[in-house]
Amino acid sequence: MTLLSNAKKEFNNSPIIVSCTVGSFIIAIIMLSFALRSPIIVTNTSSVQGLEVIFDVKNLLFCLAYYIFISLATSSFIRLLYRHYSFTAAFLSIITAVLINFSTYTAINMFPPIMLNTLHLGVVSNLIYGSTLIIFIAVCGQPVVRSLAENALGIEKPNQRVNIEDKKTRTSSNNGVSIVFLLIILSIWGSMVSYGQKSAIHSLLPEVWQPSIKDITDKN
Repeated sequence: MTLLSNAKKEFNNSPIIVSCTVGSFIIAIIMLSFALRSPIIVTNTSSVQGLEVIFDVKNLLFCLAYYIFISLATSSFIRLLYRHYSFTAAFLSIITAVLINFSTYTAINMFPPIMLNTLHLGVVSNLIYGSTLIIFIAVCGQPVVRSLAENALGIEKPNQRVNIEDKKTRTSSNNGVSIVFLLIILSIWGSMVSYGQKSAIHSLLPEVWQPSIKDITDKN
């Protein structure tokens, strides 16, 4: 099966997800192109306690374009990999999510839109984690749920006769069990990504780039 036929099959299976992903890629490329070609755009937004607050639009566009591109590219790859190697894709999704969050956090510190303190860094870390979680659910959630329904819970054979009422009851029960399984998997997945992200930030980045643990605890 050629790449074009695979792309058509994927579009027929999930037209909304594919369209949104392609559209986001185009937006990210436009933002990145604008950020790279435009001169440095710095805006003095206001003055706080006698200090000027600097907002760098170019750095903001670069960081947003980088995150949109890398998060959608990797989550789409995991989605395609899951169709053939579900077990491998499940573990790779944790590693890729940690790398996405860590690299984006590093990029924001290298090209900060504003001067970041420890409180800002804690908010940025939580925002990146939450955004990645939502993107992976949106892009990869459907094949995971379908796999749970078809493999873990089982589906009747085509030649097996099943009473309509029994089938409805079994389908409703399977849907409920699928949701419970999905929530458990999501909780475990999120915990592992959060742990990996925090460990990478506090182990590999300089102290001035690390969010204060006290600030994050107080915020939560």
